[in-house]
Amino acid sequence: MENPASMKWNTMIVDDERLARERVRRLLSKEADIDIVAEAEDGDLALTRVREGGIDLMLLDVQMPRMGGLNLLRELRGTQMPVTIFLTASREWAVDAFELSVVDYLLKPVGAHRMVAALQRARTRLAELSKNATTGRAKLTRLLVRKGQREQLVRVEAIDWIEADGNYVTLHCGEEQHLIRESLGDLEQRLAAQKFLRVSRSVLINLDQAKELRHSGKTIHVVLAGGVTLHATCGLRELRDRMQFMSDV
Repeated sequence: MENPASMKWNTMIVDDERLARERVRRLLSKEADIDIVAEAEDGDLALTRVREGGIDLMLLDVQMPRMGGLNLLRELRGTQMPVTIFLTASREWAVDAFELSVVDYLLKPVGAHRMVAALQRARTRLAELSKNATTGRAKLTRLLVRKGQREQLVRVEAIDWIEADGNYVTLHCGEEQHLIRESLGDLEQRLAAQKFLRVSRSVLINLDQAKELRHSGKTIHVVLAGGVTLHATCGLRELRDRMQFMSDV
């Protein structure tokens, strides 16, 4: 991330349509703090560029050849993902997009006023991320849960898996369950990426608890140490890599 004092955000436009990229570029040219440093016409090229580093903000089309926007963000989970604004001609993927923590979802053709509002949301997120990086804020290690008239701390390592439940999540800790008001996307951002993985729209698992992968055709399940079997929609390659090569940091 750039130093927030400089207010200059390295930005990439990802869209398979040249005219669409040009329109976004024109809209962004009016913003003094946006520096367009890269463009990509498909998700594969964008993935490579993001992994090279230095991209703060990404304006990302959903439907593209080979790898679309949703799959690109799923590939980037567990890494320092750019703050992302989705661009699309359909409302169809809005729920999936926000569960992947995008800051806004713009329908094409994008109007100037709508773009300005989306960029302001992106600036807020970028400033928060820069502040966190500057202060070196530690990842979440404990969660406060309510039990009747008492509140207790649950250690993150005691969580086997986390399940989305509307505006809440359920923490599954052995035989205990705790309901807290938190979105799964926000919680995913605050947990150590080396230890937790989003395996589906509604489930986040503690990789220390992952015991076995079962797959038949396109159906994949993750079996946890306690015997719980969870359906996974992320890629089999990602699951294999994360389970086999997870960091001990």
